[in-house]
Amino acid sequence: MTLRGLYADRTVRTWAFIGAFIVCCGVYEYGRILNLRPQPHHLMRQCDCLGPTYNYFIGDANLFRPWMCNLHADGDTSGESAGEFPLIYWSMGMLWRVIGQSEFAYRLFGVLLHLFGSLALFRMATRILRSTFWAGWITLIFFTSPTIVYFAISFLPDVPALDLVLIGWWSIQRYVDERSAKWLWSGAFLMGLGAMLKVTAGMSVLALFAVLLTEGLLPRKRLPVWRVFPRRMLAWAALMGAALMVFAWYAYAAHYNAAHNAPYTPNSIWPVWEMTGSEIDRAVRFASTVLVHELLPIPVWGLLLFFLVVLIRHTRRLPIQLVVLNGALLVGLVLFVIGWFQALNNHDYYFINPLIVPIALSVSMLWYFVHHHGAWMNSALTRVLAMAVLVYCVLYAAIDIDLRTHNGDHVRSENALFSKAQLQHWEDNQYWEMRPILGVTPTLRGLGIRPEDRVIVLTDHSWQNALYLMGHRGWNDFTMYFNDSAAFEHCLRNNASYLIINDPVWSERPYVQPYLAHPIGRYEEVRIFDLRPLLARAKQ
Repeated sequence: MTLRGLYADRTVRTWAFIGAFIVCCGVYEYGRILNLRPQPHHLMRQCDCLGPTYNYFIGDANLFRPWMCNLHADGDTSGESAGEFPLIYWSMGMLWRVIGQSEFAYRLFGVLLHLFGSLALFRMATRILRSTFWAGWITLIFFTSPTIVYFAISFLPDVPALDLVLIGWWSIQRYVDERSAKWLWSGAFLMGLGAMLKVTAGMSVLALFAVLLTEGLLPRKRLPVWRVFPRRMLAWAALMGAALMVFAWYAYAAHYNAAHNAPYTPNSIWPVWEMTGSEIDRAVRFASTVLVHELLPIPVWGLLLFFLVVLIRHTRRLPIQLVVLNGALLVGLVLFVIGWFQALNNHDYYFINPLIVPIALSVSMLWYFVHHHGAWMNSALTRVLAMAVLVYCVLYAAIDIDLRTHNGDHVRSENALFSKAQLQHWEDNQYWEMRPILGVTPTLRGLGIRPEDRVIVLTDHSWQNALYLMGHRGWNDFTMYFNDSAAFEHCLRNNASYLIINDPVWSERPYVQPYLAHPIGRYEEVRIFDLRPLLARAKQ
């Protein structure tokens, strides 16, 4: 085949994969979801990402001075606090300055980046497996993870971090094939950038360190003819550069938060040794009844268990680098679960980047089967069965995201594909007191309340859900204790102009009554009060 023919063939395969990806997006109703507000499943975490984006949009923050809408820092006077590297938030904020505030654009960006990440995995797997079918199949199988399907079109950095790591792995694979240093540097940089967005994405860098150490320490006769890193000093420099990127950002974030007295939970761990026995029981129960089904469909778990058994039994028939890579990732996964054990209790997005472990295991074992059992892998029966599994998993993920995003509709009490615990989980997963907040902004603007006006919002048990959804900076009862008038007076001294109440219980408290003297409007259950007449007295 001519060079032009090879290029054309590769182009056709690439577009065929993109077409399959788009079909999956259609089945998952991404066209509908693109137009939705942040959904109730992990609403707080979504608004924790949208809040800094909004602050970049309004122009009072720069890349290295991120703000939240909640003024919980500097003695409850500013929103300066940092979590993961805010590159996505800053980029979207700059885009919003051009096109206007658009959650649609943010969601679309996530989908497009995941397409590129999936395409990188497909291209890498094609090089390794020498099979377009199996490369496309394994890539699309991981696009049936309900957690990835939901968060790929959401606002969290977890799936983008995984996508950057996948593109980084594709670059590393090109380095292995072509030995061009640019691919090693770009791969290490992308993996480091992914870990800056989500520190757990750094598992890949650590696994590559393990491979590099193995190639340097084992006798030459124990290694295969080829090496992943023939130029060891170059590899050390690239991987150390990636590690330093991650360390530099999180060290800076810790310093930034300490300087502004702004603790931020995503920068810490949730270890098992800090949990009580009952907390551990709840985490294990949720993980075994809900989380396991939300990370991957059951047929995929069965396949992974089979792959793991094959890896253990046939270790001697595999390249030592492949064994070390998978072993290091598995050890990293165990350490992650121990260090973030509380995440097992309803924090599925924490496990998005650790999915690199089953991805690596799957590609490795498919390589083994393609090379040692090629006739079986190429048989029509095997491929038909594989396609049946893929179709089932796509339909499973489609129903799952339908349950996640049709909030407010009663979840069907029976579904053969889902356990009662899952159905009850989605039944309980609603906006609750945040529902009227979703639509209150036009009323606020109609009353002359400007985006730059600071507000107090009660009740909001989150960092900044209501504050972001309304488009304001201010205070809430999550980070301040509004159990006497002192908290209100502090906010007034710092230019709180309006009080917004979405829970009538606050109106019944005597110390709140003086701040309800100037009602100016309401929207559904939300009542709005003017605090400006009290500002002069509070600042005396």
